[in-house]
Amino acid sequence: MKIIHELLKDCEQHNLHEHKETLLNIVESVMYLDAVPSKARGQVDDLWAEVKTEIEELQTPPTEEQIGLLHPNFDV
Repeated sequence: MKIIHELLKDCEQHNLHEHKETLLNIVESVMYLDAVPSKARGQVDDLWAEVKTEIEELQTPPTEEQIGLLHPNFDV
């Protein structure tokens, strides 16, 4: 499954450990706890979108306002 592999790789590269844990829980639920695979597929799709959005946000440079809030003593 390339989707799961790519999701795990993205989570590792961007330190999204919570999302990685969520993905592993979904897989484990289907394999060992008789979860409905079609529901799990939807959850993986939702997680995929969430991870991609978060990666985009991480790659967007902060605005002047955000820098001011994070570093109040820094003149922007």
